[in-house]
Amino acid sequence: MALSRHKVISLVLFTAFYIFYSSIFFTFSKYTFLINTIVYSLVVLISLLLKDNFSNIWLSLFLVFLSVLYSMQSVYFRAFNQFGLLSTLISMRNDIGFYSDSVLELIQIKDVVLVLLPFVYILLLYFIHTKIKNSSIENILRKLILSFSSICIVFISFFILLINQSKNEYDIFSYFKSDHFIFLTIPNTNQFTNRFGLLGLFIRDLSNTTTSYFNLSNKKSIESISSLLSANSAPNENPFSGIYEGKNLLLIEAESLNNFSIDPILTPTLYKLMTTGITIDGYNSPLLYGSTSDTEFMVNTSLFPSNSGYITYHRYASNTYPTTLAKQFKASGYDTDAFHNSAGDFYNRNVMLNQLGYNFLDSNILGLGAGEFDSNTLNVAKWIIYEKETYFSFWITYSGHQPYTVESLNPTLLGYYNRVNQLYPDLPTQEKVYMAKTMDFDLSLEYFIYDFERNQKLDDLVIIIYGDHQPKDIFMDKPSFYSFCDLKNLEYDDCFNTPFIIWDNSYPSRIISKVSNPLDIAPTIYDLFNLDYNVNQILGRSVFDPSYDGFYFDESGIIKTDTFTYDSINQTIYSHSLSDDVNLKQALNLYSNMQVFRKIVDTNYFESVDSD
Repeated sequence: MALSRHKVISLVLFTAFYIFYSSIFFTFSKYTFLINTIVYSLVVLISLLLKDNFSNIWLSLFLVFLSVLYSMQSVYFRAFNQFGLLSTLISMRNDIGFYSDSVLELIQIKDVVLVLLPFVYILLLYFIHTKIKNSSIENILRKLILSFSSICIVFISFFILLINQSKNEYDIFSYFKSDHFIFLTIPNTNQFTNRFGLLGLFIRDLSNTTTSYFNLSNKKSIESISSLLSANSAPNENPFSGIYEGKNLLLIEAESLNNFSIDPILTPTLYKLMTTGITIDGYNSPLLYGSTSDTEFMVNTSLFPSNSGYITYHRYASNTYPTTLAKQFKASGYDTDAFHNSAGDFYNRNVMLNQLGYNFLDSNILGLGAGEFDSNTLNVAKWIIYEKETYFSFWITYSGHQPYTVESLNPTLLGYYNRVNQLYPDLPTQEKVYMAKTMDFDLSLEYFIYDFERNQKLDDLVIIIYGDHQPKDIFMDKPSFYSFCDLKNLEYDDCFNTPFIIWDNSYPSRIISKVSNPLDIAPTIYDLFNLDYNVNQILGRSVFDPSYDGFYFDESGIIKTDTFTYDSINQTIYSHSLSDDVNLKQALNLYSNMQVFRKIVDTNYFESVDSD
């Protein structure tokens, strides 16, 4: 193949720029190298088939694509400590405006440089073409380009063979350890990128995004879901069953609340509720693709959110959800309102929460500004709640949300920040800001409880609080906070977990040790309030059920129960009791069931079975 001087120079420059971009998030993995090489080979082959001018355009456009991909991922990683997905971006396209201020704060000079590099490539291309004449070096470059491109093609077949090794779906042990399974299902984008690279993540993401529209009706999946759901057993009676029957409930999803922030001096009301109520030791909320909305979905439906990267609240708001917290309380004669400090368009709550059975009141309906602080919001919402005779109210807080900068604080919160600084001067600035914002949430609870007690409304009220996820992009260097965990008498492993607190003003305090997750909150509430529900339409269990072994999962492929911790990506297990072999079998069965249950949302399962 004869290569023109222009094409040789273009390819040499492109190779240099491609290697630079690939090195930004490069990990020393055979798959990262293979995928980057394959992508390079395909791009170069296409370039070789094009005429010079079209080849230059093609290579320039590909570098623009790389610059956008890597710069956006750099900013996204800085914000969320994980890499983003196309499907998530598509789902959140209407919410971009809510993030604009935070995004601008996260952009750094190097991100701008990445975006500008393709234009440097074009300028260099123009300069070299016009200033440098033919030389013997060109012949060497031609041979190198042709040889390198040809050799790279061999890797395509090699990669396909490796990625499909051990693809035996009937051998659960070997299949779950196969690279093919991990490539298709590994939930954590950081771990995926570490093994397959950022281009590998984009390839899988692009494949999932383009094919997901054609896989929403899967008869085999529906049959598997039905088989597993039908095996659910009825909950067992326990000393907590029905203790709150007939009482009212305020359920609070506390933005970014973790155990670390519950402090006897800075957040005394939260500390009081935790130490005088029922605390579930072992509970934690994972940070999934849909962030707060995914936890919210699990709590209200006791179902897994979509694992495709699409935000469940956006894409699946029109699905059928027969069993939800709001619907079960409403069936028992309760008024069911949901409140939020921000606009209802955010996370599509104005559609999804109504679909789940709530009368949703966002900041606009409450007469507040978007992103209003918690103390002001609950001060308005509590009088709406106060007028109800029998109610279940769900409040989604906001104060604890990022950004965690001093500039984001109003004068009142700045005063809280100074108090944090006096008590914990060694905390980094971001953590001090986070604590100051949590203090505002604590103050809202203090005023709420005071007013309800003064008006003799507290005896009929139960308050349940859970954190939606860990604070984003802070507390990254956890070992440095050991002394703070110890000071609060918290086990280090639980210090950064999210709390699950159940409180009323009469029931004695209890600490319940149970590994648990947001799927368990709804059935726990059903148990406490003696509400009827279809056990074959939910996935969680009451934390008080004596037969429940506990269950927790996260986006990193970790599975926990009361008896073991299993890392599904590295295939390691730590047993608290029984043998590793017994626990490993149970872990793999749990992991296998999770893959089936995740399809409930994607297939709109409950509508599908009703239509059969």
